[in-house]
Amino acid sequence: MYYLYALERVGRLTGQRFIGSVDWYRAGAEHLLKIQDESGKMRGSSTEIEHVASAMALLFLAKGKRQVVIGHLEHGNGSDWQLHRRSVQNLTGQIEKVWKRELAWQSLKIEKATLQTLAETPVLFISGSKAFQLTEPQRKLLKSYVEQGNVIFAEACNGDGCDGEAFDKSFRAEMEKIFDRPLTKLPPTHAVWNAEATIDPSAMPEGFWLYGLDACCKTSVIYSPISLSCRWELARPWGSSKSIAGRVKKDIDNAVKIGVNVVAYATGRELKEKLDALE
Repeated sequence: MYYLYALERVGRLTGQRFIGSVDWYRAGAEHLLKIQDESGKMRGSSTEIEHVASAMALLFLAKGKRQVVIGHLEHGNGSDWQLHRRSVQNLTGQIEKVWKRELAWQSLKIEKATLQTLAETPVLFISGSKAFQLTEPQRKLLKSYVEQGNVIFAEACNGDGCDGEAFDKSFRAEMEKIFDRPLTKLPPTHAVWNAEATIDPSAMPEGFWLYGLDACCKTSVIYSPISLSCRWELARPWGSSKSIAGRVKKDIDNAVKIGVNVVAYATGRELKEKLDALE
């Protein structure tokens, strides 16, 4: 049972919904249901103390059950897809504070992704600085993902000393290939600017705007040509941020609001339960 709890820690803290090809939470929950007795206790091995085994099982079930709010797509070679490693984790923590709910994030490899694994997350975050290139099957996969009512949220790691021009050009081109129309500027009246918090676009860094593409009765692709994740990386959900200068902190806060707004717009705060079957 302690092993199961350790498995949950690894899965959640590294953002892995699947370890290998196994959905670790679903497999663990099924196992625990099989060994649960009529009184509700979980019986581990013969050497385990019964109430300790039950406590570990409950920790696994409770902590691993957190609903997934955003997924981070691993693409290309190397680490270009996560130049700011704690950014999505920090954004999830910020959403938790606003929604007052415990949530989870996950990472997914595009080479191994299926429509079912992608659909486990309502928002798919794509980031990078190098050229973003897809195969034809991957284009069809992302189109199907959007057609299921999900949202692609992307950014170029560009600005503030970073060069994301290659990603910017290639991502725009890939979206146009997939949906047969280009990304366009989202007007100031678009719901994404005030889905959770009201944002003044003019207060954002120079060159910032959100671009989008409508599919399935809503804006299903939302894109930022400058990096938001570098700011999320500095936006620790808990702890002090007194060392960050006022102007920079305001910039970070606005970037967090953008992230929270996009997720709120995409989901309406309605998330799938971890063990719900997908159709």
